[in-house]
Amino acid sequence: MKARHTLLFAALAGAFVAAAPASAAPVFYFNAYGGIGETPAPSDSFGGDTDFRDPNTYNGLTDVNHLFNWAASENNGGSWATINEAAYTPAAASPDNAVDGPGGNYYSHINDSVEANTGGSVIGWLTHHNNPIPVIMDGYDPFAVLYHLDIYSDPLKTNLLWASGPMDFTVYFWETLNTAPCPDKPDGSAHASVCDDSFVYTQGLDNFSELTPAEAYALASFDQAIGSFMYQGKEYKVSLSGFFDQEGDLCPCFWSPEDGVNTGYIKASVVPEPATLALLGMGLLGMGTMRRRKA
Repeated sequence: MKARHTLLFAALAGAFVAAAPASAAPVFYFNAYGGIGETPAPSDSFGGDTDFRDPNTYNGLTDVNHLFNWAASENNGGSWATINEAAYTPAAASPDNAVDGPGGNYYSHINDSVEANTGGSVIGWLTHHNNPIPVIMDGYDPFAVLYHLDIYSDPLKTNLLWASGPMDFTVYFWETLNTAPCPDKPDGSAHASVCDDSFVYTQGLDNFSELTPAEAYALASFDQAIGSFMYQGKEYKVSLSGFFDQEGDLCPCFWSPEDGVNTGYIKASVVPEPATLALLGMGLLGMGTMRRRKA
């Protein structure tokens, strides 16, 4: 009989949670900023002819830049990657701040909002100006991206809920051959150009060394929790995912066709932890058990 009552209370608790009226998902507001780090230095595989330009504010101690250029003496100034370049703002992003840098080319900060329990919001993007150059890499070579994310409960950003602190990321780039045969893509899709170049990224700078394609593919479709915070009695998990393409699809790798400009972007999502509902159910179960004992 005791076991039957326990099961009954558990079922009632679950039903109560399921039947509770759904409240609107909270909207949080964020400030994201950073750039390409000068240290650790990119490897010589980039051709040794590298340049950093257009600095951005980060933490007052670390140099970060909006632009990293390699093989600068080659065709049309080589190739280069930028962070948060205004001309290539993805349609999914709505940064609410003035651009900085030469000619107002870059967003220094991304100020936007993210609704809980959705696919997330864009916090930054990488644009590759892909000129065909003679530099060839056997695999993926790294450069550093340093970034920061602050989350607030209000649009005026007066109530800080969570701050990431300095976040280090390694972006791995593969300058492929400019002639066939091309490397196979992990999703089996065809190259959009003769041979597309490729990017993947991971959190941290611990393995700042060249990766084989197989090792890089293992990092693809990156999705990682970076922190959590409490809001109105619930715990919310903050995660990053990407790269996404211009259509909003999560890419196994961000592939960049030759002789063009290509952008991949990163999203942050905020999701309530399932444990919150589980604790509520356990609380209701406990209340029922106590009433049973008093009776």
